Amino acid sequence: MKTLRTCLLPLVLATALLPACGSSGNSAGDLSQPTVGGNGGSGVDAGDTGGTGATGGTGGSGGTAATGGSGGTATGGTGGEAPCTNGDQQSCGTDVGACVAGYRTCANGVWGNCLGGTAPAQETCDGLDHDCDGVPNNPAGGCACQDGDTQSCYDGPAGTEGVGTCAAGTQTCVDGQWGECVGQVMPKPGACNEASCTGEPNPGCTCVVGATEDCYDGSAGTAGVGSCVAGTRTCESTSSGSTWGACEGEVIPEAEGCDGKDHNCNGTPNDVVGGCACAPGATQSCYTGPASTENVGTCKAGTQTCALNGGLYTWGPCTGDVAPVPGDCDHASCTGPSDLNAGCACLNGATQSCYTGPSGTLDVGACTAGTATCVNGAWGACTGQVVPTTLDACVPPGATYTSNGAADLNCNQVLDRHDPQAVPTITAPTGAPVTPLPAGVAAGIQVLPLDTAVLHGAATDQDGAGGYNYRWRLISAPAGNTAGLSGAPGSTPADISSQTNPTLFAQLVGDYIIGVRATDATGCESEEAQVLLRVKPNTAVHVQLTWDNSVDMDLRMVQGATSSFDDPSACYWGYTNPDWGTVDPSLDIDDLAGCNPENIHFGEAGGAQPQLGTSYGVFVHYYCDFRGHRFTSSGDPTAVCYEDAQVLTPVTATVRIYIDGQLAKVDGTNQDAVFTQSLEYWDAWKPVNLVYDAGGIWRVQPSSDPLQVVTGCDGTTEPTCLCGGIPNTSDPYCGPNGAACRSLYP
Repeated sequence: MKTLRTCLLPLVLATALLPACGSSGNSAGDLSQPTVGGNGGSGVDAGDTGGTGATGGTGGSGGTAATGGSGGTATGGTGGEAPCTNGDQQSCGTDVGACVAGYRTCANGVWGNCLGGTAPAQETCDGLDHDCDGVPNNPAGGCACQDGDTQSCYDGPAGTEGVGTCAAGTQTCVDGQWGECVGQVMPKPGACNEASCTGEPNPGCTCVVGATEDCYDGSAGTAGVGSCVAGTRTCESTSSGSTWGACEGEVIPEAEGCDGKDHNCNGTPNDVVGGCACAPGATQSCYTGPASTENVGTCKAGTQTCALNGGLYTWGPCTGDVAPVPGDCDHASCTGPSDLNAGCACLNGATQSCYTGPSGTLDVGACTAGTATCVNGAWGACTGQVVPTTLDACVPPGATYTSNGAADLNCNQVLDRHDPQAVPTITAPTGAPVTPLPAGVAAGIQVLPLDTAVLHGAATDQDGAGGYNYRWRLISAPAGNTAGLSGAPGSTPADISSQTNPTLFAQLVGDYIIGVRATDATGCESEEAQVLLRVKPNTAVHVQLTWDNSVDMDLRMVQGATSSFDDPSACYWGYTNPDWGTVDPSLDIDDLAGCNPENIHFGEAGGAQPQLGTSYGVFVHYYCDFRGHRFTSSGDPTAVCYEDAQVLTPVTATVRIYIDGQLAKVDGTNQDAVFTQSLEYWDAWKPVNLVYDAGGIWRVQPSSDPLQVVTGCDGTTEPTCLCGGIPNTSDPYCGPNGAACRSLYP
């Protein structure tokens, strides 16, 4: 785009006499000021023919092409301007620096004045190119420097530049003037809080506040020797500048403290010259025992070392010496292996034989010496000795002193206590001696079932002690037995009776073994002696019923193997001895409380027998599921009452058949005639038929009849059902009044 520049011309001059404004060619060759005889105008664009220079004057030689500009490749005028076409406009002036090009208009064939631009002017050093020569703030235009120029600068005292960290800075020309000196480092007079760049305190300061330095006020040559050390002082601020403070932390020579340190700083710690007892590490001979014992036996001197003790160096304990030690009962004195230290009766741990019994009893009988042990330098109690006691130990009857001397506890060479020998006996109304007696049995009788035997305690003692007490127990009994010894809480081997003459109810057929021990007045007890009670029926047939709970079970026998349970001639609790002709059966006992048994006997062993070919049936009836008693307190010996504790579980009943006093065999087998059945309330069971055959032989034949249900008790119970007027609870035979509460039918 072309620009227009306006050239201002005085109107009073004739056009022919004024310099013509030539067209510029992209501003190249423009005149900055009109002169007499202006240059010829340059072509507008490169290659344009420049206007002819105006006529008049020489145009300063008409303006040479160099001055007037060639307008690029245009041929420069020889001065003056070429004629123009009225109304044309063209740029004039320049756009360099602060100048702005204007424009001019052709009138009357002549270019008018340059209008709208800014012409060059005098420099003002404000950073702009006012003279439009392309150089702002031109020193030629009167400015101090040219913008952007720099120079070294330093405002510190002469001779300090380049010393330490002191250094020159830099000034930069801004708006034709040199700016502030930047980056210089120079001393700061009176600034005592910091060091000068020279490395020394700033002018007016003794030191740099806060700086420290070593100090020492002691004698020369003592610093760093022994305990002496230099201190430190610190620079402090003052009203006039700064000064060094007091010397702190220094240690200067002083009197020796005898604590292992060199307080006087002469190079010798704990200097004896300084008044100390000894020098650290020094040693000397020492001995802590009595002077007369040194070098006696193994006693010898030891060594003391000068060591710190309680903050001071003194002679330490005597070590390595061996001297008598009063109260040391762990070792013999160094004066000799058999010598004891003072205060010791013996050496700890030593032992010696001891005996405190009467003279003449040591090593007699059981009496022996013990052992005393030295504890804390004194002999302890005599332990392990055996001294005489009041009584000897018990020994078996007939024991001799030779083989039993250890039992001589009173150590008088006599055995004073022999065990007694129990010699029990037994009696019963139906009793007969058992011969021969089994091995180990002292006495024995045979009785009929349901008899009551009396046991008699007796003993002998070769020492004549007397005053016997007895301990009876039931060692064994027939299966199902519930009878125990009178005075015993039960019927097991662990249940003891202390009665001298207890009784035993012969409840079941079989052997009862009873044991007894006798204890004499001195406490010696005999070996257990055994007594046999053999219960054996003497009838042709003996039927025994037992059961395992406290309910009322009944035994019944009928005439004829096919007879029914309710046969009117049956032998049972309501008809205990029916008339069957030649031989009659008998119910021996009706047990209501479940204490066992119920028995029926028939005929006599070796005596009267029924007719040949006759048969009999045996029944068991679960009559009542409550425990019953003969209510003898009512005055009616046949009255019965039942407790109110019902048994809800089945009961196991067992029937045994004895023929001529022996447990029979099932007919045609070697099987014992023992029959067992679980029964519930009101069950009736027929376990067996008995046949007295044509040859006079009793045969036991199991029954295959099914169980029947037969009505029993009506269930009427009493909370206080009593036996003989008192509760029936804990007698060997099912309560203390067992004999009164059961019904025996002899």
